[in-house]
Amino acid sequence: MTPRNPDIVGSEQPAPVPPVGLQPDGGPWLNIVSSANYANVSPRTIRRAIQDGRLRASRPARMWRILRADLDAFMKAAER
Repeated sequence: MTPRNPDIVGSEQPAPVPPVGLQPDGGPWLNIVSSANYANVSPRTIRRAIQDGRLRASRPARMWRILRADLDAFMKAAER
């Protein structure tokens, strides 16, 4: 994330840079890395959750895609 410059005021601040792989339009699909960044866990944790069936994902064209809503549900279940 881009650090804020205290010398710049108001709307002149640059927009924060989204994590690698995160869709800039806030789309519903995330890849492994962006899912891990979003959930604040490692990519390995995301892969394990997919393999264990705790996180729904699809794999079109050999790349995992996770719906943001499914990731939110996974995170909520992990809090319990």
